[in-house]
Amino acid sequence: MAAAGQNDLFGFTEQESDTDSELEKGCIVEEWGLKVLLINEKKALGMYFSGHIVDEESHWRNHVSFSDLENIQKPNMDGNSVRIIASMITPPIRRKTKTGRILYIINIDDEFERADCLVGEDVFAAVKDNIQVDDVVVVEGKVSHDKQRECNKLSVDKVQPISQYIDENFSKVELNLKSQNVNPTNLKKVLDNLKTNIATTDIQRENVLEIKVSLDDVEGKFEYLSKPFSVYGFVNDISRLIAEGSTVSLSGV
Repeated sequence: MAAAGQNDLFGFTEQESDTDSELEKGCIVEEWGLKVLLINEKKALGMYFSGHIVDEESHWRNHVSFSDLENIQKPNMDGNSVRIIASMITPPIRRKTKTGRILYIINIDDEFERADCLVGEDVFAAVKDNIQVDDVVVVEGKVSHDKQRECNKLSVDKVQPISQYIDENFSKVELNLKSQNVNPTNLKKVLDNLKTNIATTDIQRENVLEIKVSLDDVEGKFEYLSKPFSVYGFVNDISRLIAEGSTVSLSGV
């Protein structure tokens, strides 16, 4: 160790080192969430590295049948309707065809493949204010074969944010809890979040929440709630807080 007032091998005095240490303690920065981290990775490097934007929404695959982008180019997909969960990678590109028709091209990525999709002017107008780059969306459309390019293409009938799709298509949540696995603190957080959900939602219809609690596979207490609430928001809270061994079931409108 250098004597007081002397420089060490790297040219720092002890006093300067102490100051640096204090400065580091004062520079505590809040850690980014996954989505913010991935967005900044893509801005800097052109792609996601620590995961994928769809990761936080992947639990919806347990409730909705989604197609994979990588399957669209299979010959037997020509004429098939598909539903895909993906992130929007780039801003939409506006194009005008030779016949004067306006089309928008959106580039989407479902974690396994990227693809350009053709969106009509009316379809795009209905959603343009509700989606932006790096949002997770549900794309519904039809696959057709492009003879000129000798490949399949996806023409989009509907694009929605994942939250809007879930809230429009599901109205009942059934939560089955194994009481021996329930964390009371987490369950309280879920129910508190539900109260906030009910108080802030702009959904008009009453959705149904059914909670079943069982012990040693014997059905026990049932609780029902019928109020306007966001199914999307509630199930996302459940996926983060409810212990393994519990199950969630959704049914349609």
